[in-house]
Amino acid sequence: MTSSVERFKWNRLAAWERLVAEGFSPEQIVNAYAAPAESYWLRNRDDPALA
Repeated sequence: MTSSVERFKWNRLAAWERLVAEGFSPEQIVNAYAAPAESYWLRNRDDPALA
C-alpha cells in the first residue's frame, strides 16, 4: 500500500515527465510551480496558521 505522500510524488514525477516531453525546459517548469507558491506566501506570510 502506498501512502498519499508517495502517490503525490509519483504524480508530480509523471507531470514533470509529461511537461518535459511537451518541450518545456526544467527551468520553465520550476518557475511555473514557484509562481503560485510565492504568491501564496506573499499573501499569507503574516499569518502563522497558514504558514
